[in-house]
Amino acid sequence: LLVTFILGLSGCLGSYVPCEPCDQKALSMCPPVPVGCQLIKEPGCGCCLTCALSEGQACGVYTGTCTQGLRCLPRSGEEKPLHALLHGRGVCTNEKGYKP
Repeated sequence: LLVTFILGLSGCLGSYVPCEPCDQKALSMCPPVPVGCQLIKEPGCGCCLTCALSEGQACGVYTGTCTQGLRCLPRSGEEKPLHALLHGRGVCTNEKGYKP
């Protein structure tokens, strides 16, 4: 009964694709580490380091992360804010100055 429940649940949640391990082989394929920015892991399964997005850069659910102190927010007046974020049409913004 438990196995049936788990199999049914996995069908509801969709396919799960695990990430490959970030081992020495994967890390050896990374480009040189950028300098002069806040480093984050690449979006998705990435093992490599990249720069966080800075203020004013486009962002979304599936893009890199905004740098510390910023959040990815929809543009002011956006009619469909969640849709915009899903499609990478947000902007890294200082949350304190944001006006919806």
